[in-house]
Amino acid sequence: MTVIRVSQDEQTTKNQYSVVIEKLRALVAKHFEVDIRRVTDDAHFSRDFGADWLDRLELIILVEEIAGLEIPDHEADLIEVVGDLVRYIDQKRSVMRPAGARDRWYKIGQPDGRLTVCRTPGARL
Repeated sequence: MTVIRVSQDEQTTKNQYSVVIEKLRALVAKHFEVDIRRVTDDAHFSRDFGADWLDRLELIILVEEIAGLEIPDHEADLIEVVGDLVRYIDQKRSVMRPAGARDRWYKIGQPDGRLTVCRTPGARL
């Protein structure tokens, strides 16, 4: 595995946000076994993906593990569409980050030749 630090030019807030959103959309698509094009901000977990409460709980637990945060049950119940989840994670990431701090992004070369971008080496989101 090769780790390459991304240059300052590539560390714009917009790019960081886009990477997180795309990784989250891919995670949702994989979890619910749907085409990633169906994973829009307005996509409802139950109505559009046929998710029951257990499917949603599994997704929340997966997101908690990958993003390194805890989503209390009363807040998880309010996450009904993909956009809710994206906004929740973005809000929590900005609260957890010290004022003025910038994420460091890394490109990770996988053994199969794929390139993954993440916040810290070894992270999955």
